[in-house]
Amino acid sequence: FFKEVSGTESQRVKSAGEWLSQVETRLPHLETSAVHLSKRTSSWSVEEVLEWIQEQHPMHMNTLHKSIIKHDIAGRALLRLKEHHLELFGLEDEEQQQKVLQDLLLLKVQEEICELGDICSEGNPFPV
Repeated sequence: FFKEVSGTESQRVKSAGEWLSQVETRLPHLETSAVHLSKRTSSWSVEEVLEWIQEQHPMHMNTLHKSIIKHDIAGRALLRLKEHHLELFGLEDEEQQQKVLQDLLLLKVQEEICELGDICSEGNPFPV
């Protein structure tokens, strides 16, 4: 199933693993509950998205709550939200939108790091 890899390819994967470790230690961590630490954002339920909004942006909970439920915004959809979605959901202040989008970007980065970690650790024919 796995092909034989050259020294250069092996070194690239090792470097990717080292890079991943460095990024994980440098990534600013959001304040999250134990539920959020144990699950990838993409697998969050609507209730867990609401919990994250309450923890990270309690001042916007009233504004976003109905739209999140109405549009069934679970974790995967949360990661895809853009500025115009927030505006449609009632968050019209551009500065406030940017704050939410920054936190969403951090969630996206954390999701990507988890995926890279899986790639580097699972099914890898050589140690990293």
